[in-house]
Amino acid sequence: MLAQADSARWRAARIIGTLLGIFILAFQVHNPVLAADDNGAAGGVKLITAPFKGGPAAEKTVWAVVFSIDGKTIVTCSDDDVPLPQLKVWNALTGDLLKELAAEGPLYALAISPDGASVAGGGMSQTQTGVATIWDIASGQATRKFPCPEFITTVAFSTSGHTVASASRNKSVQLWDVATGQQRANFDGQHTIRGTVLFSPDSKLLLTGNKDATISMWNTSTGDTKGDISTGDTPMPKIAISPDGKYLAAGGDSGALNIWSFPAVVANPKEAPLRTIHAHDAKITAVAFSHDGTTIATGSKDNLIKLWDVNTGKQTFELKAHTGGITCVAFSPDGTILVSTSEDKTLKIWKLE
Repeated sequence: MLAQADSARWRAARIIGTLLGIFILAFQVHNPVLAADDNGAAGGVKLITAPFKGGPAAEKTVWAVVFSIDGKTIVTCSDDDVPLPQLKVWNALTGDLLKELAAEGPLYALAISPDGASVAGGGMSQTQTGVATIWDIASGQATRKFPCPEFITTVAFSTSGHTVASASRNKSVQLWDVATGQQRANFDGQHTIRGTVLFSPDSKLLLTGNKDATISMWNTSTGDTKGDISTGDTPMPKIAISPDGKYLAAGGDSGALNIWSFPAVVANPKEAPLRTIHAHDAKITAVAFSHDGTTIATGSKDNLIKLWDVNTGKQTFELKAHTGGITCVAFSPDGTILVSTSEDKTLKIWKLE
């Protein structure tokens, strides 16, 4: 997928649900940059603008996006003010808005359960403290709420789906039992967490991206740290592990993208990256692997999304469509769709072939 920029074809584009109405845009590939073509080029991307409904909510940001396991549904979250809905469920194939769900307050993070039935969101409660919530997607009902002393910036499901991890802008990570709603563990570390929290593919490790340009690794059974990985001059890293567990990628404030052998860096946290790429001229705010592990997508404060070949480290595409910094990127399970969210209040769906 996406091995050569000039071998890809992009379908016609459509934007729906804008505040001004419905209109059509088309995009054309200029190797390797995707740029708008007002004349309606044959190739393109499908775009969806999140339809916030007037008032102060129109100024808010779409912070995160996740795919359902079957790739047919997209869930987004925002920091819209109550009583406006903070969670929205979309049809990934048609762009239709399926349902809107309200949280206690602004949401900044999402994670989908392994079975695809639930979504976890992290954010702020009505009392200005933190709360992580699990919703049943089919019914739209909140099934669990996990209170935290500070607002939640990142959440993750374990591979089994039995545990949710949450982290705030402090030095601790909470593990929650999904079945009982009880806290299973609280990991206190030496580093302030400002990036991502995620489980390794076997859920034996929990990784956090930290303010001081490190990635901490925790043993999920004992709570012991297995060491810290240095990201060089890249504080507050956004991190991702390839689905097959071969690679760890991290990008942060410096705009650099580091790629490690994940087994090697777990064995030796001082292991050097396989490659370091100057990916963006501004901070990297989103990192995601395709499900076959061959492509990395990065999003940045420079409003750009870039795709990278994992094996060569070469850029395959640069996508220009957002007018604000990128907040999240995600691939569909079959790798044919990339979605992005931005500070410009939009969700955009990119059809990849």
